[in-house]
Amino acid sequence: MDCTIFSELKCMYSILKWTLLKLCAASRVSSLIAELASAAVAEKGIVFEESVEDRLCAYSRAVAHFPTAVKEFKWRNGWFYSLSEKMILQGKPDPCPLHTAWLRELKIV
Repeated sequence: MDCTIFSELKCMYSILKWTLLKLCAASRVSSLIAELASAAVAEKGIVFEESVEDRLCAYSRAVAHFPTAVKEFKWRNGWFYSLSEKMILQGKPDPCPLHTAWLRELKIV
């Protein structure tokens, strides 16, 4: 989930440094983490610690020097997007609407 969130956000804002990203997009980071975590909980029954957001942000800061891109779609973003597709086909709401919207905006799907 961590690579999915931060790679997508960095692409969305064309910002490669975490500090700038955090200043510009802290609420969007929180929204996307909450959305993807909620989808994983609902679909797989995964239990996340309350500190999941802080831990993902700390991880992102630790690897901020790595180049970022939305890559390896099938293994990272793909699970969340396929869940969205499945729910929509069943006539249910997209559990990851922000994620889906950003993938579309980036022309990945």
